Amino acid sequence: MSASDADGVKRELREEVRNARESSERLTKLEALGTRAVACRHWRWMPGMQLIHPAQTDGATGYAVRLTVDGYQARLGEYPDLSDLATLGCLLYLVREVGKTADVSAIRSTFKDGSVVWSIPVETSLALKMGLEDGFVKGATEAEALVAALEALP
Repeated sequence: MSASDADGVKRELREEVRNARESSERLTKLEALGTRAVACRHWRWMPGMQLIHPAQTDGATGYAVRLTVDGYQARLGEYPDLSDLATLGCLLYLVREVGKTADVSAIRSTFKDGSVVWSIPVETSLALKMGLEDGFVKGATEAEALVAALEALP
């Protein structure tokens, strides 16, 4: 094997390690966010939501994903898969239902530096109680903004 071939293999291995680390960090963030969502007073599992739960596969810990059905009761350690579009839609529905506002939506703002912020408007009196000067609950992702909005609703 030539030196350039060995360098190529090393680069590929470093890339695989970086991808695995990013995937693990992303899963950890999704788990924390999902756990926050489930802890909300107004949370409920809805048909079609995807959930993630720890699973044992071939002696190693992994994660299994499955859909919920009407009346689903989650088990310990399960949380919603907030990377799933249908689950995000259900979360948006919950925010609209609890907030009694059918026209609430998540607004994506991109700034000159490339950063992104998701915002969800909050009813004026609630925004004042929360100390939100601009009247928006915000998050780095749509899921974060929706969970923050569900947490904020009385």
